[in-house]
Amino acid sequence: MNSMTGYGFSEHRCNSGVTFSVEVFSVNKKNLELRVSLPKEALQLEPFVRQIAAKRLSRGFITIRINIKAEESFLKDSVKINEALAHVYLKKIRNMQERHDIPGVMGISDIIRLPGVIEDDLESSEFMKSEEDLILSVNAALDKLIEMRMREGESLKADIENRISFLESIVVKVRPMAEKIPELQKEQLLKRLNESGLQIDSGDERLLRELVIFSDKSDVTEEITRLKSHFKQFREFMNKSEPCGRSLDFLTQELQREITTVGNKALQSEITPLIVEFKTELEKIREQIQNIE
Repeated sequence: MNSMTGYGFSEHRCNSGVTFSVEVFSVNKKNLELRVSLPKEALQLEPFVRQIAAKRLSRGFITIRINIKAEESFLKDSVKINEALAHVYLKKIRNMQERHDIPGVMGISDIIRLPGVIEDDLESSEFMKSEEDLILSVNAALDKLIEMRMREGESLKADIENRISFLESIVVKVRPMAEKIPELQKEQLLKRLNESGLQIDSGDERLLRELVIFSDKSDVTEEITRLKSHFKQFREFMNKSEPCGRSLDFLTQELQREITTVGNKALQSEITPLIVEFKTELEKIREQIQNIE
């Protein structure tokens, strides 16, 4: 069981003299959402990076930042100055100044900003096409992210297991009280009928039928059974290797529904505080589950 929050970093130097630095951040998100940040000369790699991350993560808001640093040896081959073009620019500009009597002096900073004077082939260089190096870099950062998510997931699992055990202890207390409710409800109903002054025949089939129906409506045996089943499923999902956040979220809703039904049926002062305690602890579990992948 993994958390959805974590951080991973890796750095990989390619044979070409270029180094990939990859940072991966992850926070809670209902579905998987990826944000990839790349230098402008490597924007064409974004779909590939997304594909790598999507294969390894299923939920969370993931930010992937990739920095590319080139060594001087690499830049020497990738960056060129078109001196011939710069000479043409300079000659034509000086001729225009002389013809139109335009004052001013061109400096080196003006020349290098002219279109085409500085040439680089970073976008088409071999390291940009090196999927193997990129896979190594991104996967190394994802490994560390997933490792951190696993460690936090284990902490969440231990906390949730303790809370589930606490909910089970509440159900153990509620069950014997709830088993007495149908008979107590029946006795109270007969008492009220007698106090009303009505002539009651305890053997009247219609009355007996209504008492049975009334007792069934206050019977919480099925709800208690389903609660115990949900507890078992909760633990089974937490012990699986695949993502379980959505499944646990669904089971939390089912636990809420069953305990609410128990509270509505079991209108006893002794049970009501236990129901409130159950719901309070269940809400804490629900909040924790929002962090689970």
